[in-house]
Amino acid sequence: MGSSLLRVPPKFVPPLDPGFRPAFLGNRAFEAAAKKSRKAVKMIFAVEAAAGGVTRFETVAFPDGHEHAAENLPYEERLVKFLL
Repeated sequence: MGSSLLRVPPKFVPPLDPGFRPAFLGNRAFEAAAKKSRKAVKMIFAVEAAAGGVTRFETVAFPDGHEHAAENLPYEERLVKFLL
């Protein structure tokens, strides 16, 4: 995942894993950048469990044509994997 918004280095880099990039920091940076653009579009996911329960998650993404729009897919993939 080469996304600059999703690959935010932590304040304190762990010596045994200097390439570690916490998902939380990337998610926070992505959402903040999308909201700051003032053109963010709403993105809603729903995941249904086998027992019939539904989990709903709402966030934002960049609109088509935005300079960071290519980062939407890695962000979405990360969120869906987390929700599953």
